[in-house]
Amino acid sequence: MKRLFFVAACLPIVAALTAVPAGAKPETGTVHGRITDAGAAAKDAQVYITNVDQHWSTTVRTGADGTYSFTGLAPDKYRLSVSYGDRSQWVHQKSSFFDADTFDVASSTTVVVDEAMLPYGAVKFVAVDETSGAPVRDACAWIHGGGKDERGCTSGDGTVLIKNLPANGYYGASVWDAAGTHYTVSDLRPSVVEGKTVELRVALRPAAAFRTTVVDSRTQAPLTGVCVEPHTVPVEGIVDRDYSWYCTDDSGTLIIGPLNPDTYQFFVKPNDKNFGMQWVGARGGTGDIRQAHKGIGRLRETTVLPRIAVDPAGVITGTVKDNAGAVLPSVCVFPFAADPRNGFRFLENCTNSNGQYRIKGLGPYAWPLEFLHNTGKYATQWSGGAADRFGATPVTVWAGGTTVSDASLVPAGRITGRTLDRNGKPAFGYVYAFSARTGDIITWGTSDNDENFEVDGLGTQDVRIKYVINDKACWYPKPISVVAGEVVKGIDLVEC
Repeated sequence: MKRLFFVAACLPIVAALTAVPAGAKPETGTVHGRITDAGAAAKDAQVYITNVDQHWSTTVRTGADGTYSFTGLAPDKYRLSVSYGDRSQWVHQKSSFFDADTFDVASSTTVVVDEAMLPYGAVKFVAVDETSGAPVRDACAWIHGGGKDERGCTSGDGTVLIKNLPANGYYGASVWDAAGTHYTVSDLRPSVVEGKTVELRVALRPAAAFRTTVVDSRTQAPLTGVCVEPHTVPVEGIVDRDYSWYCTDDSGTLIIGPLNPDTYQFFVKPNDKNFGMQWVGARGGTGDIRQAHKGIGRLRETTVLPRIAVDPAGVITGTVKDNAGAVLPSVCVFPFAADPRNGFRFLENCTNSNGQYRIKGLGPYAWPLEFLHNTGKYATQWSGGAADRFGATPVTVWAGGTTVSDASLVPAGRITGRTLDRNGKPAFGYVYAFSARTGDIITWGTSDNDENFEVDGLGTQDVRIKYVINDKACWYPKPISVVAGEVVKGIDLVEC
C-alpha cells in the first residue's frame, strides 16, 4: 500500500530561477508531460516542481488534454508532484518528497515526465454482533481523513461500502448501530489501498434501546431538538447537565441507546424553553418521578416508549430565607433530586443576593422542589419544609404562568467519623449520604489528611451512608438518625 503526502503548499514559489548576468544568454531546459487518470486526460491538475534542495519551486496547471510544461529551468535536479481533485502524489506514484524520483535537467534539453494518478480505494465495513456473529442490520459507518469525510449505512446485510477514497492519507473511522441496539466502535484505522476494496470486520457489543416520538401537545406537530435523558431505576439523583446524546430529529423521532439492559425512567428537556420539562408518564407528562413510566431495556431489542406530548412551559420563583428571616444567597433549587457530586450548572436556578431564585422551562405539572445551600451550613430540604422528597408539598406550574414558592431553611445536621481500611488503619475515603426513605442522594464528602470525614447539609431524617475505600464500595450497616442542627459523631466507616 502506498501512503501519499502532499507537501507542496509548504514550499515557496519563486518567480526567477537564477540571476543571469546582463547581456548573457541564459542556458535553460524544459520539463513537460501529460497527466492521466484511469487513462483519460487529467484536466486542470496542479503540477508542482521543485529542485532537490527545495530552494526554488513553481506550479502550472494542465490543459484540457492533460499536458503541462515548465520552461526556462536552470540546469539542476528536480522533483515533481501532482494534485488532482482530492488526490495528491509525488512522481512517479510516490508518497513523499524524499521517495519521489529525481529528473536531471541540462541546458537546452527537454525532459518528458508523464504521470498516472493512482486509482481510488474503497473500504467495506462488515458489522457483526460481538456475541452471535450475526450481521448488524442497521449498521452505519463514518470514515474521515485523506481529504474525505464520508458516511454510509447498510442496506440490511451489515455491510457498508465507502468508495472513492484517495490512497494518500491516514484514515479514522467509527461504526455504529442506527437502531441503538449495539455499542459504537470508534478509533478504527482502516487501510485504503489504491484500486482495491479493503474489508474491515467490526464486532459490535450488543445493547438495549428505546424508540419514541415527540410532538407538541396542542398541535400534535413533531418537535425537533427535544432531548430525553434515560435514568436507571432507582434514580439516586439527576446530574445538573444538559446531555444532547438522545435528541429528536426533524421528524420528531428519537432512538435512545445504546444502553445496558435495565429498567429506565425518562426525563425530557426541550431546547425550546417555550416547552416544559417533564418526566415521561404512561399517559402524559408529570413532575413526579413516582408517576413516571418505567421502560425495560432488553438486549438487542428496541422497546417502544409512549409517545411524548410536550406541554407549554411555566415558571417557579420565590425567596429563600433562614429560620431567623434573613435572606439566603447561593441556595440552588431543583425540580428533582439533584446529584451534587458534579457541581451545579444552572446558576439561574440559584438564589441571588436578595435570596430570589427562578426556574424556567417547567411543564405544567406539580413538582417537588429541592433546596440546597452550597456551603452545607443549612439543611437540604424540600418544598413545604420537608426533609425528603416523599414529604414534599408539590408546587403546581401553570402553562405560561409564574408560581411563587418560598422556603425557610433550618441549620444543617452533620455526621462525622473516620474512614478506615480493613485492618483498622486510617485510609482515604469518599462518603455519600442518601435519604433512607427515598433513596435520593443528599450530599457527599471526602476524608481529610487525618482520614476524618464530615457530611453536612442534613435535615431531620434517617440517612444511609455509602462509602468507597481502596476502590471498594460499601454501605454502613444501618440507617443513621440525624436531627437538623445537631452532630452525630463517632461513625467509623471500615473497608468491606
